[in-house]
Amino acid sequence: MSKFDKLEKEFDVQITNYAKWPTHSDPHFHNGYELYYLFFGSTKYIVENITAEINEGDIVWIPPYIDHKTRPNNVERHKRMLFYISTEFFEDCLKDNKELFEFFHHFRIIRTTSGDVQRFRRYANLLLEEHFAHGLPMSDTVIKGLLISLLVHLKRMYDRNIKQQSQEPDDGEAPSYTLNLLLSHINTNFSQELTLASLAEQVNMNPVYISSLFKKNFGFTFKEYLLKLRIEKATSLLKESNSTVENIALECGFSSSNHFCKTFKKLMGMSPMMFRNIEKE
Repeated sequence: MSKFDKLEKEFDVQITNYAKWPTHSDPHFHNGYELYYLFFGSTKYIVENITAEINEGDIVWIPPYIDHKTRPNNVERHKRMLFYISTEFFEDCLKDNKELFEFFHHFRIIRTTSGDVQRFRRYANLLLEEHFAHGLPMSDTVIKGLLISLLVHLKRMYDRNIKQQSQEPDDGEAPSYTLNLLLSHINTNFSQELTLASLAEQVNMNPVYISSLFKKNFGFTFKEYLLKLRIEKATSLLKESNSTVENIALECGFSSSNHFCKTFKKLMGMSPMMFRNIEKE
């Protein structure tokens, strides 16, 4: 079971420098945002059921209430930095910038160049200096300004990554982290109205390219994957909760309980209530 790691401060920083990487970390989630930066080393970063390879210089952005943990590739020395940002502090920072707010509302992996690393560390050092200044006048204002500037640069880095990967490769599989980003967005927003067109707009990718990625790597379409995910979530709720079928339908992204029941019976061979009764016998 995932652990709730409650953030107590509006803005906080943690730097760890291990001689040996811990053998594992338990899945956990926060009530705020987390920015993860890896100085050196390598690990697998697991967000819900998505696994991504994280290497030196990579940055991971985790929204609130998203399960995540790391799993080391080895036990060599590593150093990482974590920024923790409360939802209130984050929302106040971006209250006048809807584009940035929407972008950082989702899980992101950002690959960096050497120039990106220098830029990130420059802003990070300024944030650290202000954070550890122990309450100088208007420190919060300075931190918010620096944080906004940093987030702008992170989005630019991410947009460049996506642009570089938007050309479909001639052969071979798509980069794993591109698929991870797509699947993470779907897994986070499956309960909302989600189409191939809206997904493409959110991740700044061509919908035809996204469609080809699903067929090439999974053997089924985006729509089929989304439907499968919604049914999996629904079966879990039917087994583990006492929610009504109507509430489960809405919670899992179906337009109505009637649509949910018809789809469920088609895929599972029985109605939702029959499934629940069998599971609870």
